[in-house]
Amino acid sequence: MAGNWNASCRTALALVSLCLLPAAAAMASQRDDTVRSPAGDAMEEVVVTGKTIGEMRRDIERAEDRFYNAYNELNPDGRFRVNCRLEARPGTRILGHLCTAAFFEDAQGEEARGILRSESPTPAEMIYQARLPEFRQNVIKVVAANPQLARLLFERVELQRRYERELRIRQGRSAP
Repeated sequence: MAGNWNASCRTALALVSLCLLPAAAAMASQRDDTVRSPAGDAMEEVVVTGKTIGEMRRDIERAEDRFYNAYNELNPDGRFRVNCRLEARPGTRILGHLCTAAFFEDAQGEEARGILRSESPTPAEMIYQARLPEFRQNVIKVVAANPQLARLLFERVELQRRYERELRIRQGRSAP
């Protein structure tokens, strides 16, 4: 069922692209952005716009936050709520965007409390791996039932794809 849904979404995106691109091209061809030299001759104008890698990364994080905020509102199971925050990675002061499911945060807390009580708690990572398939199924179910949520997810995925492509280009590797 998920395969059909993905295929339907891809088909819809392709149709939208086919409908919008010709209209955008027509509008662009109607604009008169001709730049003239002091002598009145037409000159070619080149406009360069772009984003830094850091700006692209922040765009991805904002899209991720929008997706998870919408997901959390629609998600009926509190165990699968996703919380995003900026957090320093271990051994560094550099903040990174981190999103974790509530069940994993609960497992980390239980593990820490068990260690403090000199017990041998179940490692949080083990609980995470055991619940991950159920979490994924929940996300798929919630996204499949909500087209707006699916659009937010596709937006995030597209931003990630552009970011990775740009990163490869800037690192001198060919882009696919």
